[in-house]
Amino acid sequence: MVLEKPEVRNHLSIPDHREVGVGTLLGELRKAGLTVAQFIELLDR
Repeated sequence: MVLEKPEVRNHLSIPDHREVGVGTLLGELRKAGLTVAQFIELLDR
C-alpha cells in the first residue's frame, strides 16, 4: 500500500500484511517524520 499526498514529495509504503515487522514500521515512521508517540496518538483517533 502506498500513501501519497500531492504536496509532499515523500511516499509512505506500508506492507499490506496482518503484522508488520518492528524495523519496517520504525523505518517508515522515520521517513514520514513521525515519532512512535505521534503514531500511537494518530491510531487512537
